[in-house]
Amino acid sequence: MNPAVSILIPVYRSERYIEKCLQSVLTQTYHNLEVIIIDDATPDNSMAIVDKITAQYPRNGMRIVHHESNKGIAATRNELLKLASGEYLFFVDSDDYIAQDAIESLVSIATQANADLVRCNYIALKNNTETAVSIPSFKDKEQLLKRHIAAWDSIEAMWQLFIRRSLITDNHISFAKGINASEDHLMMIKLYLFARIIVDAPKPVYYYRIDNELSVTHINPKAFHDSMYKGMDDAINFLKKNGVYDTYRDEVLTRTFLTKQTFLLSKENRDIDFFLDAHPECNPYYRKFNFSRSQKFLFRLADLRLRTLLKIITRFL
Repeated sequence: MNPAVSILIPVYRSERYIEKCLQSVLTQTYHNLEVIIIDDATPDNSMAIVDKITAQYPRNGMRIVHHESNKGIAATRNELLKLASGEYLFFVDSDDYIAQDAIESLVSIATQANADLVRCNYIALKNNTETAVSIPSFKDKEQLLKRHIAAWDSIEAMWQLFIRRSLITDNHISFAKGINASEDHLMMIKLYLFARIIVDAPKPVYYYRIDNELSVTHINPKAFHDSMYKGMDDAINFLKKNGVYDTYRDEVLTRTFLTKQTFLLSKENRDIDFFLDAHPECNPYYRKFNFSRSQKFLFRLADLRLRTLLKIITRFL
């Protein structure tokens, strides 16, 4: 079998890394590829480098789209999904790169297992050091979803998934509009819930750059946390709509609490009213974690809904 694969690359502020990214994609050992690049109005020199590299490696199935104004990662990825025509999809972030045989390996695994999703191990890159990372195995889809929903200190990203395109089109799955941080987490919940067969690729094929200071996690912390919380709110609504919220309630509330704790503890992000009123059912979840004594005191006041006292105390923190 030789199914077509769409490699989807959103480009924004990646001039330091885009050359290596594209070289890794355009020199794949697997040839039935469609490569779609969207320039989300990047303000740097990224697209000049894209033009140079694509001229050096001309190929059929290459498409480059330019946005006149920045639309954000969620809208850009949705556009990439609409443009894609391959039987399988693979997202590659423009500051990362993939092994030369990545697609060949993933196609082989997906077709042999008739899988809707293949999960990928990866190499983490930081300060010129490579660290192999193996994603945790799972016994069934419920365990996988529970672990994914509650995940906080692990990487959960779309590039970890090699996706059968019909999984997305048949179930009308898309990225949530306006959520440009932690958007992968919500999208992966949808994919995991609807997938029939999910398998793991044993060999790492993706190289993930942790130390890119221009990534969304390093820009505008307030907007980042606002978007993360909105993502969890959408996840709750999605799970309720599909009748499985009760199955994953504990994991959802754990993640929601961890997402919104910054609105109480962080001076820069503090919003006492929001912390108290947004999904208050998760406020007691502070008991599950090892916070400091002073932090636990604040959470206890919040649990008792002592709004005025909380506002007075936090003025001095």
